[in-house]
Amino acid sequence: GKQASQACIPYNYLSLSQTSKLYMATYGETFDALRAYVTGGDEPAQRAPEGMVRLEITHSVLTQSPMGSNNFKNFPLNSTISDVKDKLYRFVGTSPSYMKVVLQDKSGAIVASLDNDNAPLAAYRPQDGMRIHVIDTDPNSTIAQLQDTSQVPKYEMSEEEYNAREGTYRKFKQAQKASSAEPAAPVAEEPEPTHIHVGDRCEADSEDGSLARRGTVRYVGKVEFSSGYWVGIQFDEPLGKNDGSVKGKKYFECPPKYGGFVKPDKLRVGDYPEESFDDEI
Repeated sequence: GKQASQACIPYNYLSLSQTSKLYMATYGETFDALRAYVTGGDEPAQRAPEGMVRLEITHSVLTQSPMGSNNFKNFPLNSTISDVKDKLYRFVGTSPSYMKVVLQDKSGAIVASLDNDNAPLAAYRPQDGMRIHVIDTDPNSTIAQLQDTSQVPKYEMSEEEYNAREGTYRKFKQAQKASSAEPAAPVAEEPEPTHIHVGDRCEADSEDGSLARRGTVRYVGKVEFSSGYWVGIQFDEPLGKNDGSVKGKKYFECPPKYGGFVKPDKLRVGDYPEESFDDEI
């Protein structure tokens, strides 16, 4: 009776923390049951930490590469819709005043319209894996231009200019071809990375060194696709190249685009917790 009477109190008469606590007290069991049903088949790395929800960000205009592959973010459930819009603005560039936000299930069906800026995100019962879709209503929006690379001026160089440059790949190949081949020195046996274990949390740099990717070690050992020792990682974000398989050989299990292999000297193991939405944006 007390719980039911409390549930009838309008949200605008309660503080943000009171509203969140009242919602969880009233609908907690149903919320947890539905969440377990929706995410039951997911790996732990795909679920948000306690008190947060992991949502995929999509946009009505940014439908190609400008969004990137790293568009799953963790949102605090007690954030107001106004706070959520401010964070989405930093990610997609649409001003909150021209932003309509809807919650969609994994199939793209609309679950709710997030139109009450003062309500907590928890009031809309979001689940891990759902989408938070931003609709840009700005009639003068220039965001679409981010996808039109034809407007970007491209630098061109003549054959004469390129041949006159030093340190080019062409000059390197010419010098390599002109030099006499020397016997290759024997390669020392690569030591086994005994300091790395399956289950360790780790951080690995991308191939160009521009991005530090966090994840969990899923495989340590030799592989068929290359020589020496390799470490298989399940990344926290879809920043990998595979699902734990390379050339038909399965080394570990993980969702597509979350798996990858790096050399032991290209990663660091230690206390690397999964980054939250606030850390990533």
